[in-house]
Amino acid sequence: MKEIQLYDIKNNPEKVNRILVEELIKLDNELYTLAAGNHFDFDDDTKWILRKLIKDIQYYVLKE
Repeated sequence: MKEIQLYDIKNNPEKVNRILVEELIKLDNELYTLAAGNHFDFDDDTKWILRKLIKDIQYYVLKE
């Protein structure tokens, strides 16, 4: 995963957003490959953290 620097957060939001998009596309592709392509069985810990990620995105990113 590419690191996001504090300097970039304050001074280069375009770079931060580009890094986030790239990393989220990678995660999305991995989840698709595991779930749809290989019918992978996620364990409870993985399901828990994915649910937490959904909640965090809804709370911090998609709030209105």
